[in-house]
Amino acid sequence: NVLPVPGMGSFYDIIGWGSTCILGTYWHYMFYGDKKIIEDNYDAGMRYLEHLKTKVTEKGFINHGLGDWGNPKNELARENKEIERTPRKINIAKIELLKIENVNVNENANLSWQSIEITYKVQCSKGTYIRTLSEDIAEKLGTVGYMSYLRRTRVGDFKIEDAGKLIDMENIINNIPKYEIKEKNISQLINGVKVRKQQENNINVEKNNKNIENKKQDAKKSELCKLYCNNKFIGYGISEGEFVKRDILMESC
Repeated sequence: NVLPVPGMGSFYDIIGWGSTCILGTYWHYMFYGDKKIIEDNYDAGMRYLEHLKTKVTEKGFINHGLGDWGNPKNELARENKEIERTPRKINIAKIELLKIENVNVNENANLSWQSIEITYKVQCSKGTYIRTLSEDIAEKLGTVGYMSYLRRTRVGDFKIEDAGKLIDMENIINNIPKYEIKEKNISQLINGVKVRKQQENNINVEKNNKNIENKKQDAKKSELCKLYCNNKFIGYGISEGEFVKRDILMESC
């Protein structure tokens, strides 16, 4: 079943599925131009909106039912209790408004509503839920809203415009240590054995900034590093004290 069926307790009453009687109808109409589906489902949609009014608090729609799937056993969902979100610290470095569009559906006198679609670009830290950010923006505007789609354009140094291009594997990650591996130790490295790393060699292996150069090495700490053999980049490894083990090897020596 695509939708829940009677007898499933509060699982039957969650916004994620209940709203499909409205959103599914709207998307079907927008894709196929079929007006009859709106006429057939209009009464059901209005009844569901009336039902949602009973779930409204001063802050807007409450996160009732399963919410984000609730706890593993769904006890709270089956008791139809509100699920509180745990606050977390995030960093929103930049928000840019790209487009505002009015979306009107007014095919006859009996069927009409209006919505506004906002497209924005955000630069944020990890742990940011863009869906929740969209809901918060709508609340600040004195209305309700939801995220209809998300397009990730950058993760760290990886950008959407570089997708599909051949990547220079040596330079996809910067600001990490570089170490030379002796040719006689390469077979052990390939087989997963930890080998001793060398810091002095012809390529002047170094850490890429002063902050990293000055940081004390902790024998128990693991960190990603670049590996070289005879001055040639061969892949990435994990540095652990005086030794290093392979992580991803592109070439042998």
